[in-house]
Amino acid sequence: MLARFGQLLADFPEVIEAYLTTGDCDYLVKVAVEGTAGYERFLRGKLYGILNAR
Repeated sequence: MLARFGQLLADFPEVIEAYLTTGDCDYLVKVAVEGTAGYERFLRGKLYGILNAR
């Protein structure tokens, strides 16, 4: 499941870096978006879509 998540992240042009980590979080994702509104669009429109598709 984590490998598939990483593959899907790679398809998003906003994703600059993504790291598989240990601990409470599985991934650290660095994105380039325009402001808070751009972040909300990415989070709700794309990232949550991956998480809800499990």
